[in-house]
Amino acid sequence: MTKGKLIAVLDERDYLVGYKRKLKPGLLDVVVPDNCDLPANGTYKWDGKRFWPLGHGFPPVVTRPPATNDEVLLEIVEGLGKKAGEKALAWADWYRLNLKKREEEMSKRHRTPKIARAK
Repeated sequence: MTKGKLIAVLDERDYLVGYKRKLKPGLLDVVVPDNCDLPANGTYKWDGKRFWPLGHGFPPVVTRPPATNDEVLLEIVEGLGKKAGEKALAWADWYRLNLKKREEEMSKRHRTPKIARAK
């Protein structure tokens, strides 16, 4: 039999990051059942009464995805071709046109103006 009570280890934001055993838990210690199966990887937060999952059990996203949802959808529609259906193909045409306009606008904004020099 194990000695002591199982205690949740919380980080500075009260995210569950580990477990440890203590013979005599303190008043501020969070005692959990011995069969506690919550992952100790920062995906659960203690609110003073219970643990709550963060982002449906996934840790917060720390980097940007390699593509937007629209870019992925465009690639899928283009890959399907006519099988995608009329609405999907019309959306893809609209998206490409607007993407082209946006890129043109961005390039206009970021161009360095040419300065006329006196000769």
